[in-house]
Amino acid sequence: QMTAYHYEIYTNHFATRLDLLDFLMEILLVFKDLVSKNCVFPPDWSEMIMLQNSVILKCLRFFSGTIRDYYFTEFEHQAWSNFFHCAIAFLTQPPLQLETFTPAKRNRIVSRYKDMRRETAFEIRSMWFNLGQHKILFVPDLVGSILEMTLIPEAELRKATIPIFFDMMQCEWYTSRIVEGYGDTIREPKHIKGNFNEFENEMIAQLDVLVE
Repeated sequence: QMTAYHYEIYTNHFATRLDLLDFLMEILLVFKDLVSKNCVFPPDWSEMIMLQNSVILKCLRFFSGTIRDYYFTEFEHQAWSNFFHCAIAFLTQPPLQLETFTPAKRNRIVSRYKDMRRETAFEIRSMWFNLGQHKILFVPDLVGSILEMTLIPEAELRKATIPIFFDMMQCEWYTSRIVEGYGDTIREPKHIKGNFNEFENEMIAQLDVLVE
């Protein structure tokens, strides 16, 4: 089993920051593909699918730390975006929706693997709040994906993710009308955008899509 030590040794073998970035981008896309549409196991191979998911979740935890450490100061938008979309696809995949299973199967999965959706949601929330001044780059693009998460009927998951929406609204509200990002709004409060129309419009559009 891969430990943090093994992962560190592996990533240290990449010669440059760009090589490591390429690895992260590609493997996140592969994982997203595996949990979205191209699972290598038949649907009734529940144990193998859950084992695969436990490995992917462990990797996502490692990847989140690497992305924060290496691709925040010199910000790599696509790396963060790939992480969010992969993690959300992982969380919303049918094999993890415990409420759709019989009580016996649900209890068996939880006893062995816990509810991996919760743990993934906590990781997504942590990554979001670590974005700092870069959050606005993901508004409104990430609204639909986060909304998919909150529609899962699991109370702890919703508690973890709904605050992201409020934070998105604040981000858009306090952006500058004059320059991209927050710009001069600290020095000139009158330049604050003062609305979250883009967030609102995207939320309504995505709700229409999901409810249909």
